[in-house]
Amino acid sequence: MTRLPDLPNASVIADQAKWTRYTWFAILGITAFRILMLALGKTELYLDEEQYWLWGQYPDFGYFSKPPLIGWLIGAVTAISGSDTPFWVRFPAPLLHGITAVILAHWARISLQTDGVDASESGFWVALAYLTLPITTVGSFVISTDTVMAPFLAGAIFTYWRLISIPSVTRALITGVLVGLAMLAKYAGVYFFLFALTAAVFSPRFRLSPKYVAVIIVATAIMMTGNIHWNYTHEFATLDHTAGNASWLGGDAVEIEPLRFVEFMIGQAIVLGPVFLFTVLYLYARPRKAATPVLIAFSLPVFLIVGTQSFLADVNANWTFSASLGATIMAVIWLLRRGARRILVGAIALNGLLLLALPIMTLVPEKIILNDKPLLSRYLGRSDMAGQIFAAADKAEVAALLSEDRSILADLFFYSDRNGNTPIFSTPYDGRVRHYFAQTFPLPTTFSGPVLFISRKNLEIKCNTPLIATFDTIGGAYQGRPAPKAYLLASECLPEVTLHD
Repeated sequence: MTRLPDLPNASVIADQAKWTRYTWFAILGITAFRILMLALGKTELYLDEEQYWLWGQYPDFGYFSKPPLIGWLIGAVTAISGSDTPFWVRFPAPLLHGITAVILAHWARISLQTDGVDASESGFWVALAYLTLPITTVGSFVISTDTVMAPFLAGAIFTYWRLISIPSVTRALITGVLVGLAMLAKYAGVYFFLFALTAAVFSPRFRLSPKYVAVIIVATAIMMTGNIHWNYTHEFATLDHTAGNASWLGGDAVEIEPLRFVEFMIGQAIVLGPVFLFTVLYLYARPRKAATPVLIAFSLPVFLIVGTQSFLADVNANWTFSASLGATIMAVIWLLRRGARRILVGAIALNGLLLLALPIMTLVPEKIILNDKPLLSRYLGRSDMAGQIFAAADKAEVAALLSEDRSILADLFFYSDRNGNTPIFSTPYDGRVRHYFAQTFPLPTTFSGPVLFISRKNLEIKCNTPLIATFDTIGGAYQGRPAPKAYLLASECLPEVTLHD
């Protein structure tokens, strides 16, 4: 007679229920705290957030520098709420990270089948560790493409892991759809395929049937069809911009600078926290020590790619964000299996300092000073700057505002409804377009009428272009940079300032 597997006893069930409650309390509690502090915070939107908001006002299948999902999301939230205040623009951020924590907890608890550690307990610690990562804390108080990508990439990896255990076309289809959504948020979602390929190298168990691989690829391609067509009809603007970020791919002479790699590693200590980074690097160096060695495949490729690029060109610390999902699970599971709960708690507590400090800083951002300027200066002074510019435009009675400066244009567009309806244009380019505003809102060649040209550069043109204002930048995003100046341009002067190579 076949022996049935032992059923968990009452104490095991009770223990699992306890850790499940703790997990939900942690996720809901931290998320609610972040939403409350977001509502009380005094910071303004910064440049990228203002631009994402503007995308939401003009739904499309693509935009100059990013795929479209963040614009769609912000547009939907602000339309439903009837408000475009910083709170509502950023409102999805803590929710998305909370959803990502749920997925990671489920991945750790159900999929990994951790032995030696209660699976429900693993889910709790993974969720708590993810929610307290410095990059997650920062990402919960601003809206970014990483944040929008996070739940879809985590969901794709989780469903892929389940697909390995229980193959089905439905799971493969869901995986492909989630990968597509992740890529519609940020092209870094394509790392999923590198994760899966590396996992197949690590473990024969992760080598899917070609049928399921084909379903995932086709589903992803279908999800990306609109964005691919948009790029095709816009000279592949987004892909060109993305490739341009990796400046060493541009054909120029490559200069290796080890110091940049040191800066990259410091950035990773800020992204993951120093303890988790050290744990992850240790497991990379000694993969056989990892609790589940194949987990290395879900973060190492990104570290290798971005780390290599850091020798050759500048990189941003958040470029490894897609690796933080697998890295967090790998580090937490290993620490639990080693019985190093004190180290795990210490790592979470250390990261948790920022979880508490950042919301407090957003309450009084102008009072936290570093090097004679507010630490959060990039989130301050933008409404004031826009107000000064619109006041100057009203005084000069111009027909439009014009600038080549992406930051100034973002401020003007976001605050335009609050300061009248003066048309806003970007100077067009006769060569490669430099930003979204020049692509979408260039000054028409047929435009006539006096224009207020706003620039942080000194104009050198033959026309009579009187300087009528220099704007105050103390205490905000423009402090420490050349002050924006306003020049009055007559119609006949416009051709001299609207064409840039």
